[in-house]
Amino acid sequence: MLFCYLKIYFAIIKKDFVVASKAVLKTVTITVITYLICWAPNQIVFFLHTEGFGIHLGGTLHLLSIIFVSLSNSLNFFIYYINITTFRKAVISMLSCGRIEYPSA
Repeated sequence: MLFCYLKIYFAIIKKDFVVASKAVLKTVTITVITYLICWAPNQIVFFLHTEGFGIHLGGTLHLLSIIFVSLSNSLNFFIYYINITTFRKAVISMLSCGRIEYPSA
């Protein structure tokens, strides 16, 4: 997953910046940082457990790291909703059962 986000990030950086690319770059950057913040605690817990630092799987620290991992996918929706206008409009249209429609750009 991280590999895919970084591939998108570097593909955008190589191109000339336009307003749309800057918005996409911002969204990808926020998504990657969120991904790292959510997954790093879990990976650190597993590393410390494997290396014998007294971290027990199923303990409080491990359970907190699992909560962060679970948040990772949930936070993507909010990141996209806040940063991508077309995504936001599509969600509003879908939740209103099509009563609110936005003209396509």
